Amino acid sequence: MSITEDLKHFHDATPTWSGYNHQGKVALLIALDVILNEGIKSEQEAIPYSLELEWVEDVAIKKNNEYIAIHQVKAYKNQNISNYGDAIWMLLGKAHLLKIPKAYLHTILSVEVNFLDIKDINLKDKNEEYRTTLNDKNVAEQTFEKFATYLYSSDRSYCPLEDIDVLIQERICTFINSVDNVVNTEKQIKFTYLNLLEQIHENVLKRHSKIQAGIVKQNDQNRLDIDSIEFSEIVRILIKNYEDSSNSYYTYTLKQLLSQYTDEFLGQLYEEQVPVDIVTIFKHVIDTILSLDHEEFLLFCKKISPHTNVKKLNVNEFHSLLPADGIYDSLFKIIKTLARKPETRDNDIRYALSEKIYMPTAIHASQDQGQRIARGILNNDSMLELLFSIDTMISERINIPSIGVHAQKVMEISAEVLGEEGIPEEENKFIKIKKIRIIDVGKSREELDV
Repeated sequence: MSITEDLKHFHDATPTWSGYNHQGKVALLIALDVILNEGIKSEQEAIPYSLELEWVEDVAIKKNNEYIAIHQVKAYKNQNISNYGDAIWMLLGKAHLLKIPKAYLHTILSVEVNFLDIKDINLKDKNEEYRTTLNDKNVAEQTFEKFATYLYSSDRSYCPLEDIDVLIQERICTFINSVDNVVNTEKQIKFTYLNLLEQIHENVLKRHSKIQAGIVKQNDQNRLDIDSIEFSEIVRILIKNYEDSSNSYYTYTLKQLLSQYTDEFLGQLYEEQVPVDIVTIFKHVIDTILSLDHEEFLLFCKKISPHTNVKKLNVNEFHSLLPADGIYDSLFKIIKTLARKPETRDNDIRYALSEKIYMPTAIHASQDQGQRIARGILNNDSMLELLFSIDTMISERINIPSIGVHAQKVMEISAEVLGEEGIPEEENKFIKIKKIRIIDVGKSREELDV
């Protein structure tokens, strides 16, 4: 069997993605660079090109269905060339055996790469096979000419994590300035960016869904389901006018905020060496949330912050639905602690036990603040329909047997009263909501750990 047949050139690292992470943003920047460098200004001109994620490499660009470049993204906080040997030889092996003209390494720190430094570097078995093959054919040094560290600007061939957002938006601005009928405003650039990130994320989620549903197997070499992102779709987003957008703009911003929190929290989980199965479930839950459409996602945000009443359409009001402390210390902690896949229904993430519904929240408050939280929920008129099906809310550290009683709005409500005939439907719903209890994350684990 030949080395081409024997080696697994294709890989699928989709489970390593965490929403809009650095790798996804790098993929977007690469696509924008191709568009700018090729002078693409219309959907028609973009038709030959497509962006492929996590198949032949982390990122690949195709033209007329042929690979023209592959990219591997490494976010190592180390400049030692020994950390990058496997990535480089994998790129070289694929570039040669699959006849791909260009191969790029992306790093977050400056890394100097020359052939002599990697020629005899220690490698893992698969990449050692790539090196042996290229050396046996006497083409290793020649193939290295296809390789480069990616140039993010005229004088920098690396991109720190904190710089990628700015670089992408600069490229969007450059594109807007090159075409007619698109206004160059801060809102236009920001909203275009968020829409493009959504496109990247949807592509990854599609892969997640197929793997989790058992439709395809990870690393299955016979798969024909690789969903590329067409450049024509990227250009369509780039030339659309978003100045008149309102609610969707703020929802996009909220999704981006939750993704940012997720990346930071996942970093903490890796540092704490949390078991892989717990991290995998956590990612699954967040991906499920981020896959909600914009209206559903906004309703989800309102449900996890039921004591927060958003009245005005602005960034500050919307951001109050995803308070950083509430997301990290309550919502994320609950998902991590329970470590089980929830149900997804009615735009929320819920856990069921004996027909009782538990809903994780971003409520971040002490027991002493419980009355304020309970009153905030009951005074939030928009929550009546949203919370009707919930029996228990899970918070970081509050325990309240009944939000109605705790808010000193009503006396204890009996099951008989709740089911009494003749009570108007809206009043019946309000009574049901008043009976909702709030428990802390520890108690929720005890009750749901069955």
